[in-house]
Amino acid sequence: MVLGVLDSIITQRRVDALVESLEQSRNLSRCIVHVDMDMFYAAVEMRDDPSLREKPMAVGGIGMLSTSNYAARKFGVRAAMPGYIALKLCPDLVIVPSRFDAYRIASDQVKQVLAEYDPNFQQVGFDEAYVDLTAWVARGADVQRVVAEMREKIRAATQLTASAGIAPNKMLAKICSDMNKPNGQYFLESTREAVLRFIHGLSVRKVSGIGKVSAAVLHRLGVQTCHHLYQQRRWGLAAQAWREVLGLAVALDGSRSAENALSVRSTNLKR
Repeated sequence: MVLGVLDSIITQRRVDALVESLEQSRNLSRCIVHVDMDMFYAAVEMRDDPSLREKPMAVGGIGMLSTSNYAARKFGVRAAMPGYIALKLCPDLVIVPSRFDAYRIASDQVKQVLAEYDPNFQQVGFDEAYVDLTAWVARGADVQRVVAEMREKIRAATQLTASAGIAPNKMLAKICSDMNKPNGQYFLESTREAVLRFIHGLSVRKVSGIGKVSAAVLHRLGVQTCHHLYQQRRWGLAAQAWREVLGLAVALDGSRSAENALSVRSTNLKR
C-alpha cells in the first residue's frame, strides 16, 4: 500500500512537471483568426434560389447530406446524415443536389478577400481558413475592427456571411469561431489568465479532435470540461498520450488528435 501511494505521488509529480513544461511552451504572442462561412453550401443555394430561404433545406442526396440550413437543424438535421433519416426527422425538408462549381466560385471570392489581410492564409476546404493577423496587431491595429471589416468585405463580395474566432493559436481560434454563430465573431484576449479561464470552462466536446467516441470515454471518467482533464492527471496513460491530452487542458496548439491520445485509455476501459 505504501508503495502504491509513493508510486501515485511520483506519477503526480511527473505529470505536474509535464504541465509546467507545456505551459512554458505555450505561445500567446500570435493573433490567429479562424474564418468559418455560415452553413456554406446551404447558404449558396439559398442565395441563388430565394424560395429556399424560409424552408428547412439541406444539400446532398438521399444517401448523405453535406450540410443543412439553420431551419433544418432545429429538427436535428445535420451534415453527414443520410438523407432518408433527415426526411424522417423533418418531412418537409427540401434536399437540393450539390453544385460544387458554384461553391468553388464563392470560395474563390472569399479567398481574394482573405489574401488582402494575409497572403499566406491557410485554407481548410471551401468554407474555412486561418488568417494570421499578428503583423497587423504589431502595427497597432484594432484586430476586432479588422476582422469585422474582413467579414463585411466577404459579405459584400459573396452575399454570404462568415463567423470568426480571434485567439492566440489555431485550436482556440477554431473554438472561438463557433461561439457567436451565425454572422458573428468572438475575441479571446491573449493573456494566460484569459486563455485558461476560457479553456477550463469549455466542454471537452467543443475541442477540435474530441469526437463522440473520446467524449464518451471522458464522460465515463467524470470529465466534462477541459479543467476536468487537468484535475484527472493521475491516469495511467503513456507519456506521449499525456502530452496530447494535457496539451488540450492548457490550451496548447498543435496536439495531434485527442482521439489518438485517448485511444489507450479507451482500450483499457473496454477490457
